[in-house]
Amino acid sequence: MFAYLSKKIGIQTPMNMVAWNQEKGYIAVGGDQGLLKIFKLDSGKGQGGGNFSMNQPLQGHSGQIQVIQWNDQYQKLTTSDEQGLIIVWMMHKQHWFEEMINNRNKSVVTDMKWTPNGEKIGIVYEDGAVIVGSVEGTRLWGKELQINLKIIEWSPDSRTILFGTPDGAVNVFDFVGNFQFSVKISCLRGIQGTEMPLAGIEWYDHNKQGFSYEDASENAACLCIAYQCGRMQMMRKLSDTKPYLVDTGMFIK
Repeated sequence: MFAYLSKKIGIQTPMNMVAWNQEKGYIAVGGDQGLLKIFKLDSGKGQGGGNFSMNQPLQGHSGQIQVIQWNDQYQKLTTSDEQGLIIVWMMHKQHWFEEMINNRNKSVVTDMKWTPNGEKIGIVYEDGAVIVGSVEGTRLWGKELQINLKIIEWSPDSRTILFGTPDGAVNVFDFVGNFQFSVKISCLRGIQGTEMPLAGIEWYDHNKQGFSYEDASENAACLCIAYQCGRMQMMRKLSDTKPYLVDTGMFIK
């Protein structure tokens, strides 16, 4: 038997992004015309569950929200819009406030990701620019990779970075931006065409469940690379020559 709780949230402006803060239960939603809101639903008895203990609109963006990322460890929210504006939000006296703003004014942000420990954030732009900064707002390093970028993902120990390109390639870099090698993609065999858009890259952090990354079972996949065509591969490590291959038969957005 499966059970779930639901509550309708009425918003007139079209929404295209949602992100959940798993530590505190906040939900951030973003949409057109810079609309950005944070909700928190209290548990409650009776039909429909509890009431919203927070329903706060955040002012600062004017374009469509493109990326939303939570930093659960430090309780920060990072958002970016179609104009490339990045805002870091923080909680103060039970309200979310603008803490930092950045706008490179050259390209749009395609993805942002905090390290598992929440101490650093990686930001990738469509034109190939990469910026890594600290949770305090210090710029640690930046590079122009000369390739278009779509996705960034950190390893569980924060010492390796994966960069995914719009045509489906996945490249491995060290934590200071030096290229290491390209990941061998096996799940796209038999598919015609050179451009296979990525849907996502997720590197499972065993430490969140109390397990040591080094002591994980040799057969336990910890890295998933998925494509919009429905194909994906789950890898035990970056050098895995026999990853688990899955064809979901679905379009993955």
